[in-house]
Amino acid sequence: MRMMFTMIVLFFGMFSVSNLTAQNADIASSGLSPEQFRTLAASLPQSSARIQAVRLFDRIDDKGESSAAVATFDSQQGWRLFAFDPSPQKRFVLTWKSGALDDSFAVSDPSALKVFQLASEDAIVFEGCAKHVCPDVFSILLYVPSAHSSFTAKYVWGKITYSPALDSPKEGAYKNALDQLIRERHDE
Repeated sequence: MRMMFTMIVLFFGMFSVSNLTAQNADIASSGLSPEQFRTLAASLPQSSARIQAVRLFDRIDDKGESSAAVATFDSQQGWRLFAFDPSPQKRFVLTWKSGALDDSFAVSDPSALKVFQLASEDAIVFEGCAKHVCPDVFSILLYVPSAHSSFTAKYVWGKITYSPALDSPKEGAYKNALDQLIRERHDE
């Protein structure tokens, strides 16, 4: 256990102590080796951004292997998210990346990257708010691993704007999930 904790510190730099403690339980139960974490870090695109959070989540095919979501941040690029699936060679393969997130995510922290139960699968949620106007302007991103797609909701002084893809009735479950997350954040 101590070796795994040390490896995380070596490879993931900027974790807070409380975040490491919480992640340590997830990591220990996941069965991921230090080599897999080294591979995960090496799989990230070259950038000056630092890893802020890692969340492990179950894949819908439930082969007993955890996937990983990674949040990075730097002052020039802002927040970026990445999703990785394990490969048969016990390495991680990048399966999705967000690109730079909107300014309405600018004020955030590692705890904003969460695993969210969406029907029969784990989804990833990230939220943040705009500088100087928290909590009146905020956004929530929902990443759905089975679809390799993300959806956002942006709350601006009581008005909500959704990703255009959420106009489709077949995406109703994702819009409902974002509505739930908005209510929870707004009620905090």
